[in-house]
Amino acid sequence: MSGVNSPYLNRELHDSVGIGSVNFPPNAREGVAIVEVSTAQKVDTQKASGTDKAKTKLQGKEPVSVKITFRFTYRIYDEVQEMLAYLDPNGPNGGGPFAIVHPKAQERRVTDIIIEKMTDRKNITPCMYEVTIEAKEWNPAPKEQAFITRTPKISEEWRESLTAAVGKGFANSGLPASVALGGYDGLVDLGLAGPRGPDDKP
Repeated sequence: MSGVNSPYLNRELHDSVGIGSVNFPPNAREGVAIVEVSTAQKVDTQKASGTDKAKTKLQGKEPVSVKITFRFTYRIYDEVQEMLAYLDPNGPNGGGPFAIVHPKAQERRVTDIIIEKMTDRKNITPCMYEVTIEAKEWNPAPKEQAFITRTPKISEEWRESLTAAVGKGFANSGLPASVALGGYDGLVDLGLAGPRGPDDKP
C-alpha cells in the first residue's frame, strides 16, 4: 500500500491547483488553494399516504460542485489579480470552461469546470487576502449530427415526360427520371448500386 498522494505526504500537491492555463499559488510560500468537491444526485420524494413511508425515485446525477478558495499574501497580490481577471465569470473568458488539475477533482472524475460565481476579496489580515470561486463540472451535451439532404436535379423536359408517363406527384418530387423508369440505372442514382461495368459482349 502507498499513500504518496495523501495530503500528509504531499501537502504542496493538495495546497495548489491548476485551472486552465494558470497555477495557484505562483509561490508556495505566499499562498494556498483550498479545494472542496461535492457530488449529489436528484431524488424525488413522493408523498406517502397514511403511515407508509414516502417513496423515493432517482432522477439522475447532478453535476459535481467545486469550490476553490484562494488565500494569498500581499507579495503576490498583483499576480493574483491577473489570474482572477482570467477566471472571472464576467470576464473576457466567461468563466470557462477550464481544465482543472487537483487530487480531489481527479478523485471525483472531474476534468473540466465552468465558473458560476466569484466572491469579493476578503481581508483575512492586513497582509493576507482571500477570494472564493464556485464552479460546476463541465459536461456539455453531445453535438447532434447534421444530416445533409441532396436532391437530384431533373430537367424541365424530363419533368414533362414523367408527368405524362407516371403522374404529376412523382415528377414534382425532384427524383431522377431513371428512378421512375426503374432498372439498374435507377438503383445507381439512388445510391443502392455501383456504376454498371463494361458489357462483356461486343
